[in-house]
Amino acid sequence: MTLTTKYPFEVPYADIEADVDTFISTIFSTLQSSFLLLPKGPGFVTYPEFQRWSPLPASCLMKG
Repeated sequence: MTLTTKYPFEVPYADIEADVDTFISTIFSTLQSSFLLLPKGPGFVTYPEFQRWSPLPASCLMKG
């Protein structure tokens, strides 16, 4: 691999075969959770805060 990161869809298959581990590392290094990208404005609730909330009564969950 060169100094410029290349993704598997940018190179010929022979290049991927020659250095498959580097391409796998490149892909895995760019994966991230969408949850981590969510904005954390004034209404954001942290997970510990969420856990402290009482569960909704069943009547709120059922629609008839």
